[in-house]
Amino acid sequence: MKELIENLIKESISTINQDGAIAPELLTKIRVDRTKDRAHGDFATNIAMMLSKPLKKNPREIAQSLIDNLPKDEHISKVEIAGTLHGMQRYRVLQKYGIGKKRNEEERHCEREETGTAAA
Repeated sequence: MKELIENLIKESISTINQDGAIAPELLTKIRVDRTKDRAHGDFATNIAMMLSKPLKKNPREIAQSLIDNLPKDEHISKVEIAGTLHGMQRYRVLQKYGIGKKRNEEERHCEREETGTAAA
């Protein structure tokens, strides 16, 4: 799923990079990570902050532009900007693709470990 999101981001970047301000090697530095808290989505990236210097724009503005130009994909249910300034993007994946279900199981496992209860 991370690779899918990275590829969607690359497509969006190529759309907004009409003047060539973004160096191709920057595309190799795209990082998509699982969020620590499910309330913050399933995956997140800080690519907008990385692009702010070469594009000479506010990260939030870049994040919105990336979202506006992000190709549609059936796996992604929602993309949003976190916070007001930094432009972190959060991606939510449809539960039918297993991310939400797996995440719920991981959370229950962690809760059992914290409380010391055995798995049923």
